[in-house]
Amino acid sequence: MKKRTAIFLTSAILVLGFVEMGAGLSYALAQTATPPVNLKTNNGSVALVVDWSPKLIQQGKPVDITISFKDPSSGDLLQHVNYNLDVKDANGGTVKSMMSLHTHTGKDTQSITFDKTGSFQLTITVLGIGITQPFDTSKSGTAETNIAVSA
Repeated sequence: MKKRTAIFLTSAILVLGFVEMGAGLSYALAQTATPPVNLKTNNGSVALVVDWSPKLIQQGKPVDITISFKDPSSGDLLQHVNYNLDVKDANGGTVKSMMSLHTHTGKDTQSITFDKTGSFQLTITVLGIGITQPFDTSKSGTAETNIAVSA
């Protein structure tokens, strides 16, 4: 009985260690992912490509975040996209909130400077397409990705 208990405990420790390591590994990969990042809105109606320059985001230095809004079926850029862009810190606090943004061409760049290091959530809410309201909301939804800022 002691031998079975020892084997079971050893197996349990190995399994728990793997789960813990796996979670840590996936977290580290998310922190070090390099752009461009391919996303889709939560309803799948818009594909987004999010890129930033410089690739290594540093505290106190501006970073240009470029977003391309595409039709997920054809890959063509969508024209006249209206969207909001929000950046939140790890505690959910708003770092930057840009509302009622518009791109004629389907590609837009916003500059952001981060005052602190860490992991941040970038949320892009596509409000719809069109020049005037009401917008065509058949192309709408929300997409999110995490970005890391270093010292």
